[in-house]
Amino acid sequence: MHQENDKNSKDTGKSKIVPPGEGPLPATPADFVEEIHKRIDLFKIWQRLLKSKDDKVKQRAVEKLTEMRYKGAAALEEEPQQIVIDLPRPKRD
Repeated sequence: MHQENDKNSKDTGKSKIVPPGEGPLPATPADFVEEIHKRIDLFKIWQRLLKSKDDKVKQRAVEKLTEMRYKGAAALEEEPQQIVIDLPRPKRD
């Protein structure tokens, strides 16, 4: 699945079926990022975030990149990860 193909589609509120993964997740965060980068150019994604018209998006991207540069990967691994699940609610009669 390639995100750039979806940029012209509008969110219709309908849920999309997401197939299961091809295999187990990589063992380390670094391996996970490498696997993602093999499929999607993360440099282009960061550039798009940094050029966003939304100042909050740009600010968060700059903060994250600065944090990565000055705190290093070890500090980032210790940071608790926020998980956001955006699933449609079931229809109630």
